[in-house]
Amino acid sequence: MGLVKGQDGRKWFQVRWYQEQDTPRERRLINKLDLLIVPYAFFAYWVKYIDQSNLNNAYVAGMKEDLGFEGNELVQLQTMYIVGAVVGQIPFLFLFTYIPMHWIIPFLDVAWGIFTLLQYRVTSFAELAAYRFLVGWFEAAFFPAMHYIFGAWYRGDEIGRRGGVFYVGLTLGTLTAGLIQAGASSRLDGVNGLAGWRWMYIICALITIPIGILGYFIIPGTPDKPNRWFLNDDDICVAQDRLERNGHSTGERFSWSTLKRLTSRWHFWSIILFDIFFWNGSINTSTGGYLLWLKSLGRYSQSRVNELGAISPALGILYTLGICFASDLVLGPAWAITAAHVWNIIGLVIQIIWFVPESALWFSFMTTYSAVAMSSVLYGWVNSQLRASPAERSFTLVLINAIAQSTTAWTPLLVFKTVEAPRFPKGYSFVLGNAVCLIATAHLLRFYLVRKESKIPDSEAASTSGEIRSIEGSPNPVSAIPTSYTHRTILLIMTTWRCADTRPLSSMADAQADPTKTNGATDGVHDRLGNGKKHILINAFDMCTVGHLSPGQWKNPKDKSATKRKLGYWVELAKLLERGGVNALFLADTYGGYDTYEGSVDECIRRAAQWPITDPTIPISAMAAVTKNLSFAITASTSFEPPYLLAKRFSTLDHLTDGRIGWNIVTSWKKSAFKAIGLDSPIEHDERYRQADEYLRVVYKLWEGSWADDALSPDPANDSYVDPSRVRTIHHQGKYFSLAAKHIVDPSPQRTPFLFQAGTSAAGSAFAATHAEAIFVSAHSPSVLRPKIDNIRRLASEQGRDPRSIKVFATVTPIVGRTDEEARAKHAELLQYASVIGGLVLFSGWTGIDISRLPLDKELTEEDSQEAHKVRSMLHSFTTASAEVPKWTPRVVAQHAAIGGLGPVPVGSPATVADELERWVREADVDGFNIGYVTTPGSFEDLVDLLIPELRRRGVYPALPGDGEEPLTAREKVYGKGQKGLRADHVGSKYKYDVYKEDPPYTEEAEQGDRRGAEAL
Repeated sequence: MGLVKGQDGRKWFQVRWYQEQDTPRERRLINKLDLLIVPYAFFAYWVKYIDQSNLNNAYVAGMKEDLGFEGNELVQLQTMYIVGAVVGQIPFLFLFTYIPMHWIIPFLDVAWGIFTLLQYRVTSFAELAAYRFLVGWFEAAFFPAMHYIFGAWYRGDEIGRRGGVFYVGLTLGTLTAGLIQAGASSRLDGVNGLAGWRWMYIICALITIPIGILGYFIIPGTPDKPNRWFLNDDDICVAQDRLERNGHSTGERFSWSTLKRLTSRWHFWSIILFDIFFWNGSINTSTGGYLLWLKSLGRYSQSRVNELGAISPALGILYTLGICFASDLVLGPAWAITAAHVWNIIGLVIQIIWFVPESALWFSFMTTYSAVAMSSVLYGWVNSQLRASPAERSFTLVLINAIAQSTTAWTPLLVFKTVEAPRFPKGYSFVLGNAVCLIATAHLLRFYLVRKESKIPDSEAASTSGEIRSIEGSPNPVSAIPTSYTHRTILLIMTTWRCADTRPLSSMADAQADPTKTNGATDGVHDRLGNGKKHILINAFDMCTVGHLSPGQWKNPKDKSATKRKLGYWVELAKLLERGGVNALFLADTYGGYDTYEGSVDECIRRAAQWPITDPTIPISAMAAVTKNLSFAITASTSFEPPYLLAKRFSTLDHLTDGRIGWNIVTSWKKSAFKAIGLDSPIEHDERYRQADEYLRVVYKLWEGSWADDALSPDPANDSYVDPSRVRTIHHQGKYFSLAAKHIVDPSPQRTPFLFQAGTSAAGSAFAATHAEAIFVSAHSPSVLRPKIDNIRRLASEQGRDPRSIKVFATVTPIVGRTDEEARAKHAELLQYASVIGGLVLFSGWTGIDISRLPLDKELTEEDSQEAHKVRSMLHSFTTASAEVPKWTPRVVAQHAAIGGLGPVPVGSPATVADELERWVREADVDGFNIGYVTTPGSFEDLVDLLIPELRRRGVYPALPGDGEEPLTAREKVYGKGQKGLRADHVGSKYKYDVYKEDPPYTEEAEQGDRRGAEAL
């Protein structure tokens, strides 16, 4: 909401309903919302105030005499209503973010209508007091609920005038309550033996209950829990996008961390004080002072008193519309509040003096409803300031309303005693003091907010969430990124961990699904194609989800990722990749959702940030059936299933693919994943790798050491299919796993699948140097990546392995066109569908940094990570500066997060992109690339039809196999024909059947000795 007038350069007389930047789709949505929310809010508030204020009208229309009231019963009944209204709000501190609003509001409306009806039959003060309490209880949450809905659908600069129309319901309700009572008194009094004031309650209920029922169909809910009677998916998508561009969050549930975060801020308590001044500075509208003064004149009948009583609230309609529209369009909230209460103060001064001409008192009571005219301005202001957190917004709106209203349960008893009517000398003085304090508080808050805005993003108190959302909606959210080479720094490293993520991170070993990357380069002979040039290997990088490395593209009509649930998608993709001679299809995977961003998994789910996701194993057989040369790599974790089961599954897949299967080894780290299997928290980082090391040794024993090559020897004459003497029982007794079993699957073409792994932390690098045949890495710059690659190759050499046998694959997401201009146009179009928030969800999940809580220009450091479990290699990579990214900040991350997972995103012609790939090969010493997509199959079609032909033309990519050539296994395609099994220098080779030797049983003493030896080295 605007803080000062003229913020957008508009002249004071240039009133308009829309903003210039609102698109036609947005304007259609605004119109639809205005027709749904505003009329319902108006009518529901109208009947609420009829049902709330009809007590005063009934009291002066005969209730007092019929029930024998003598003293302060009226103010006591008003207090009972207030107590109910305060107590009734407490549950809704938490419920707004859990229960759909189109269920809550109609239920409350119908319920208070029922108890309004029951008041027609009261015979005693106690019975009426009980009904008034229940009416108050069920009406309690309506006001903050409607403002919560306003804040859920409208921008801050749109709430005031809608709220103004809504608030007219208050004054109209007060006005018509008097008219209804006047009509009931003059026309229905005595009908069927009921007094006119009793008929009023029946009439009010007959109006209230149908409106409540209608709300089930009319109220649109909220964008995260919408009512789809009148809204479609496009409406909801447009609403979410337009709000996020202006810093609104559209989904977050209340948690205890919300309460702690809120109550630790002084601003929260100042808003409560602000609202207390408002409620007590406007109780002159609800104490019946005007009606009691009219009755005291002794010259009007009961019906005439009620008719005249409608004048003041009728003027309130004009006050409310004028103040609320002026706030949105001209004044801003602080000055609108000032204008309303200066007018109120003028009337209060006259009422305090009292002994003035009767015309002056008439004038003073005509100013009364200016006191509440700015209500929607105040609550709209609060709505706007808390737009980035629905949980904070719902909690604050309800709590400030409850606390402030609760004070009016006892202040009228002290200063508006019925026996002091109609003058109320203490009451009007008290209201005046609160009105003055309200104006002062408004300008103090305005001063603070203006200073805060001038300091953002340097202020420590600045919240990044809302501003990042505005980056998402900017016309060119990543304009700072060179088109020829877009540095996508979110690091999607290693498809494996976080969802088997898929991005290139310099060290993904720590990830939950550390994508142990695809095949690596080759040995000496395979590094060259007979022309002195290094052979580049290319894998297609995909995931069984709609939001892999580029969240939000599912909205793009050209993207077919939503069809991944159909087998046809995978079959056609495999045919396409086979046609292009792509080395392998690398499938990332993940376990659990990302819940670091804003402390909730809601944005992960909403943005389809690798959610939902299906199992990558299932479509492999179908793809293998329609291809001969394409290999497949599947991400699987060592954290969630016994080695025996995984060994069986991969042996099966190796058979069914004729040896074209690889395993991307990952260790899992997400809390949500471990909770899903009944564990409280993930295993500690380095412990995960020690467990994974033992896991690999167990599966080596099953794959390499259980069956002899000739164990499967069908002998029909002796009814023998397998020679049991040639199938060894594996006896393993380790720290983490125990096993006494024969492998249940006969040897597959490779025995051990080709082994990918991702991770460059200390533990991850050691693991990769021991077990990986190919490493999947990601970084925004070759200079950041090269030292990590050199370190892993050094560690491999120390273990007696050929360091060049470990192939390194970097993640890249190219945008390729036939020309640079065409590629840039593609890039610009793709940005229109990108979800910055989705990218930030992934970034926060991988690094453990809740980026929504940090100032926009704060330099990110590893200390910002508050999660114990995260991808350490990724955290290091994205807090390390380079020439391309001198400083990592939330703003930089937000600008890079939408496409490619913060890995490199070259944009250009085939030649331009090929130049960039060759630069990475030279500078980072990588052997190949996992090529990510932005849209599928479009990005993969560009890979096959544009980029790979250019690489072949340069002599760095192999030609397609000839028709007569025997297909190679996944390992042979990397190391050369004939190398189906593990290389002799690989640790798994010591478990081969002919040289197999069982490891000694685990003991703590042996483990401690191994650790001391490692530390000494």
